[in-house]
Amino acid sequence: MLTEAEVRERLKKKDYEHADIDDAVEMLLEYKYLNDEELSKMVAREAARVKRGPLWVRQTLLRRRVKEVWAEQAAETLRIQEKELAGAFLHHRFGCPEDLDDKERARAFRQLAGRGFSWDCVRDLLGNEGH
Repeated sequence: MLTEAEVRERLKKKDYEHADIDDAVEMLLEYKYLNDEELSKMVAREAARVKRGPLWVRQTLLRRRVKEVWAEQAAETLRIQEKELAGAFLHHRFGCPEDLDDKERARAFRQLAGRGFSWDCVRDLLGNEGH
């Protein structure tokens, strides 16, 4: 699914006139083929499924030029379950955090942060030794 901005960009690259692009986007919005708010929710659901954090969701949506308010709302839905998602990823990838040596703990810290989990969440799971 594409965002409104992505559709506009693709049509512009194909040298369509600005008015034609506006008409096409308006029609797509009217028929509900384009819906950035729904796309934001979909990205958040998929991120939860594959254990990515709210920072990843927000950045992904902003990079796709979704309105900031929708990106924030989507990220907020994951903040509620952030620790649970991060913990599930940690246990799946590394096992029990208490059993990790310093090198593994640092690697887990980087991977969790890279998947879009906040520093506070990662610190809560791994302790301060991870960085």
